[in-house]
Amino acid sequence: MDDVLSRVFSHRPAVRAALSLSTYSLFLYVLGVMVCWAPATALAGSYARIATPAAQAVTLAAQRGAISTALGSAIAQASGTSVAVRLVTAGAGGWPVLGVLAGLTLLSVALNNGQVAEIKNATAGPSGVSVDGVVVPQGTLHPCPGHPDCDASAAQGISIPTTYCLTGPPYPTVPAGWQGWFLKPSGCWAYPEPGASPGVLVPGLPATPQQVTDYLNNLPSSDPNSIDSNASPVGSGHTAPGADSVTTIPIDSTDVSTQVVPASQVTPDDVVVNSDATPPAGTQTTSSTTQQTTTTTTTTTNPDGSTTTQDDSTTTVQCSTGEHDLRSFGSILDEHLTTWRGSGIAGQLALLQSLTWPSDLPTIALNSSLLGNFSVNFNDWSTMFLALRAIVIAGASFAAYRIIFVGNS
Repeated sequence: MDDVLSRVFSHRPAVRAALSLSTYSLFLYVLGVMVCWAPATALAGSYARIATPAAQAVTLAAQRGAISTALGSAIAQASGTSVAVRLVTAGAGGWPVLGVLAGLTLLSVALNNGQVAEIKNATAGPSGVSVDGVVVPQGTLHPCPGHPDCDASAAQGISIPTTYCLTGPPYPTVPAGWQGWFLKPSGCWAYPEPGASPGVLVPGLPATPQQVTDYLNNLPSSDPNSIDSNASPVGSGHTAPGADSVTTIPIDSTDVSTQVVPASQVTPDDVVVNSDATPPAGTQTTSSTTQQTTTTTTTTTNPDGSTTTQDDSTTTVQCSTGEHDLRSFGSILDEHLTTWRGSGIAGQLALLQSLTWPSDLPTIALNSSLLGNFSVNFNDWSTMFLALRAIVIAGASFAAYRIIFVGNS
């Protein structure tokens, strides 16, 4: 038993060195994979299916009736809450063919609490004034004095639109104990007699959904409460604005015009319908066939002095076709170098350039009070360093292959 333990402890430095070297090699391997894989992913060409701002405007105009109707119903029923209407991809009708999942929000029209309150107030029915239960429609209650058209001896005054006085009878009923109607610059007025009951302002009736819808349809696009001013693109990778009341309108792929463009050309105003779209058919491709025929004439002189002529024809056919990049090597290399410089790994690559591979590995002597004196000859582990060198060279070769041969395909 003692002999076995002594053997184990006698090999402990070598085991520890092997474990340390293996761990270090694994770390460099992982680092190499990350350094090589990240730019490879960045350099791989990708396309996105988008709806441009112009296409969004066309879709918004086509769906305006449905949007205003949904907003009108939501606002009429809302009580101090925010509302939103979202155009969402339906479950069928072409979206699956384009690689778009159902339920993706493309456009959103959202109104906050303040905007909802403004629209409700603007669309509410005319107010009135009630005196002992008798309501004067479209009447406005004024404290007197304080208004230039008020009777100075009265405490209150009721005004109604001037048209009531100009068109003649029948006039609105004057409340009991009040005198009116008197034509004033601001309308028709009535004043209470001493001891008459005071007037109370009656709020207007809430607007119906149709009244709110008509109001929204008549707003100019520049109005802060209009549909155009509150429409925002959403699409893949973005979250639609939140609201207390949300109404979704399903749309088909034929309701919005989309196009496939390189991912680098997507702007913040575009709606990304599919971030991993299939490139358009025929993107950067060539298809050609060339044929060249060469004829060689050989003249032979016979012994009798006659000549024999022989024609040899050679035909060379060259075909080139397929999906390949038409750019030059120089433009591809320049584009990829620019991508690498902006990817954050340029410093790591510069560090790899300074690495050297020594032909003779060192021997390290260690002194331990527990294990005594021992040394580690790294030449005994030269195969580990060869494997590490192969990993780094393989990673660099893979990156070079991606740059030169693959390009954006």
